[in-house]
Amino acid sequence: MAARFRITQEALDALTGLSAAQRFALETLRDREFETEEDLLAALYALEAPPDSDRLAAAILRSADFRFQEAIEALGAAYQQQMAGRLEEAVRLYTRSIEHFPTAEAHTFLGWTFSFMERYDEAIDQCRKAIAVDPDFGNPYNDIGSYLIALGRIHEAIPWLEQATRAPRYEPRHFPWANLGRVYEALGEPDRALEHYVKAAGLEPTYRVALEAIDRLTGPRSRLN
Repeated sequence: MAARFRITQEALDALTGLSAAQRFALETLRDREFETEEDLLAALYALEAPPDSDRLAAAILRSADFRFQEAIEALGAAYQQQMAGRLEEAVRLYTRSIEHFPTAEAHTFLGWTFSFMERYDEAIDQCRKAIAVDPDFGNPYNDIGSYLIALGRIHEAIPWLEQATRAPRYEPRHFPWANLGRVYEALGEPDRALEHYVKAAGLEPTYRVALEAIDRLTGPRSRLN
């Protein structure tokens, strides 16, 4: 049977939530190959500092999976094609990434590519699949909201954007707050819109969309001082 798992340096670098002792212990397994999940788990729990949760063990298994590593490689190539405007090639590579190993990121970015092509229903479908893979990942909630706005389904966007603001794994959290500002501005509720734009600007003080919206709704920002 061919090996399915290997703890590479890249896999170690991608792992978060490890204690110093756990990271040191995992280093002893670097570049070793394992045929099955059971083999790798046995090696992990034989370490002096084994995983202290099922969630961490699952993250290690995923990062060490050859299929996951191939999926991440295809994901990076797809993103480059998308940014270069070669959207059909990006769709092909994101799809390949998902075929290797489904990730919330690949589904979300495939949906983003579909949105560039104004294929919003397909974009929303990919975001729903992303949420099914990882409900903690915030990007697809925000993206569904933005696609619903693009489709003119303003009220439907609100709960998705609100979920994005609460998602545990989401770095650009100012995006859903600004999108909620857009929604309430479109609904003729400027005070409520302003509240959300100010929240977005507080999270990312250089975010031009929020700053321009605040100016638009209040006049020069100096009035806020």
